[in-house]
Amino acid sequence: MFRKTLVVSFALTVLSLVFSGPFSGPALAQGWAEYINQEERFGINFPGEPESVASSFEMPSGASYPANIYHTEDSAGRYVLTVVNYEGANRDEIETILDDAIDVMRGSGGDVTYDEVAVYDGMETQMMQFANADQSRRFVALIHPPPSARLHRLYIVEGHAAANLPIPGHFQQSLFIVDLMGERVRYSTDIEGNKFRVQPNTGGMPLLAPECAPGLPCLAYE
Repeated sequence: MFRKTLVVSFALTVLSLVFSGPFSGPALAQGWAEYINQEERFGINFPGEPESVASSFEMPSGASYPANIYHTEDSAGRYVLTVVNYEGANRDEIETILDDAIDVMRGSGGDVTYDEVAVYDGMETQMMQFANADQSRRFVALIHPPPSARLHRLYIVEGHAAANLPIPGHFQQSLFIVDLMGERVRYSTDIEGNKFRVQPNTGGMPLLAPECAPGLPCLAYE
């Protein structure tokens, strides 16, 4: 179930899927809106209500995880979010799942022109760009919430920009992860390298665990 609120329209970018088997269906309206999928624990801006396709995500090790691909299209192109659900994976698989997914994307075609570690809302992120022979470019962002969040999901935003058109950075930047209450999840890191949640709209103030007395330094590591 999605919750929708209107947002300011962005300049549209021509995109196409980097996925086996094209999607079909009529073009959607060009109005951008925010959608929250509580089950998959994400929110993102799409130009119309997204459709979903059940699939799987294959790792170099041979492990396969169920995935849902959420997509919309308008007169300018397509916008896609892949959610990989690795619930049930063992500890070793969880520790390497982001690196394994990055390897999958590196081998998925095109020349790598950008491939750097990043941080999105305090979560491990990899930003990638690819150049194709026809001068089009592919954009990929992989976001992995910390295992302590118990979301068991990896989020992959990708699009394909035609030659001379900008990368659709606004699409990736609109992604956010939500908790069971629908609140946005952001993390910071303590001096020991452990991630803890921060309170929304406070500039980094720690979110106290429910069992802590008000004012005591008890962080919510979740």
